[in-house]
Formats: sequence, C-alpha cells, structure tokens
Amino acid sequence: MESVIYQYLLHCEQLKSLLTQYNDVPAIFNREAPDSIDELWTNPQYPRLIFELSMQEDPERKTSGTLLIDFYFNTDGGIFIEEAEPIIRTLIDGYFFSSGNETLAALWRRSDPFAEPSEGNRINGITIIFDVVSFPSQRTSFPCPVQAIDAYLKKLFPEYKVLGNDDLVGTWKATDKSPAIYTRLQRIDPGSFPSTYAVTWYNAVLMVHVIAPSPNVRNSVLKQIVEHMQAHVQVIMPDDAPMFVQRIALLTGADQLKTGQLAITGCYGLLRTEQETSKLEHIILSQKEV
Repeated sequence: MESVIYQYLLHCEQLKSLLTQYNDVPAIFNREAPDSIDELWTNPQYPRLIFELSMQEDPERKTSGTLLIDFYFNTDGGIFIEEAEPIIRTLIDGYFFSSGNETLAALWRRSDPFAEPSEGNRINGITIIFDVVSFPSQRTSFPCPVQAIDAYLKKLFPEYKVLGNDDLVGTWKATDKSPAIYTRLQRIDPGSFPSTYAVTWYNAVLMVHVIAPSPNVRNSVLKQIVEHMQAHVQVIMPDDAPMFVQRIALLTGADQLKTGQLAITGCYGLLRTEQETSKLEHIILSQKEV
C-alpha cells in the first residue's frame, strides 16, 4: 500500500513545483529521507516530503490507522506553509488507495506546523495528519452472504464501484456520478426458520456503505436499494440458493465510511452433510431348513 501512495504522490503535477529532486525525481520518501551526503541529492535538498503509513487492528472500524505527511522546507527557498499545506491536504483527503484485496481511505484530521534548526539554517515544515479507514475483503467461506449482496448491488448499479467485487487498483475517489459501495458482515445468528434434517438456517446481519460526496446522492442510492430489496424479497447466493431479506434498516445519519447506512438481515440455509456411520462387517447369514 505504501507503494501505491508513493506512486500517486510521485506523479502529482502539483507537487513537482513544490519539491526539490532526488535521483532526478521529486524528493518524496517513505518514513525517512536519505542522508544529506548522499550523491543522488540535487542541490538544494529542500523542500522534501516524507510520509508514513501506520496501521492497526480495529474491530469497530472507528479508524484503522494514520497517514502522516511531513513537508520540510528551508526558509530561504521561497516556499511557505500557506502555499504547500492546502495542496498536499487536497491531494489526499477523501481519496481511496487500492492494492489487491485491500482498500484504504484517508481523511484529514489536522495540520501541525513545526520549526527546527539544521546546519545553521532554519528548517520549517508542517505535519499533515490523516485518519485511515480500512475496507478489507469481507468474503467468507462458500456460500458467502457478502458476496451475494455485492453481486446483487453490482447488477443494480453496474457503473458504481463495489468494493470486494471490482478489481480496484491505484488511487481513486468516489464521486456523485460514480459512488462506491461496500458491504461488510457484522454478525451471523441462528436462523429465523427452524433447522431440519437437511438444512441449517442462519441470519446474516450486513452493513452496506454508500460513499459519495453529496448527501442527496447517498440517500437516493440507499432509497433505491431499500425499494428494490423490498420488492424482490430475496437475494441469490453463490450456490444459487435464496437468501430471504428479513429486515432492512436505513440509517441516513450514519457515517458513510466508518459505520454504514444500511443494515440488512438475510436468512439463508446450508445443506447438512450426511454424517458417516459405521458399517456392519463380517455379517453371517444362516438359513434354517423347515
């Protein structure tokens, strides 16, 4: 994921005019910059940008990590915080970074300026802090209720990005014309229907996130999902069996990234496998003459 972020920043035209060069490319580094005596530096050695991505487990998904971007500049270089900070913040805030089955979203939290003496010069800078929210793949064992909802929503909105269903690569942003949708599994409970010899029933509670800049667009998409599901009542699982929609709760005020605005409870069944039984062996049949 650090490579995705680095490649995105490296090719941002807005940053090229702000930064010096190292090895003939903009001076952007992951975690730390090369030593000042490194021969690949192009004089001067400032301004430079250093970023660091830190992730941690967060079952509640309030935040999944932090992205720090430090912008350093020499006071003699003619670059100032007021010019650089809005550019860097706008380039990251609200963007998604995807690699394989992993997608992250960055949300600006705050910006902290700093100053430090270095080699007789005054080096100023600013640390721009972003909260990072993770959107990991929620696919489980076959048949997967998340996979069923993803396929259902992709068919309903083929032009939208469905995280977990689409192959997303690189850096992108959800827009009002092309919102993003994410489904996550909140829990699985015993089913609403009584289990039988052949079938065991389960209730899956799923949260659907509709992500777009405009509240009107988000609410419109959510309303369409509710109305369509209420009309069709069931979603087809990957094994071609139905998952019956038991309940839909629309939470328009919920956070689109961290919580999700639509709770869906679906009841689905799994065929029971026939249990192996011990076989009778060495059977002797005798016939008595009458």
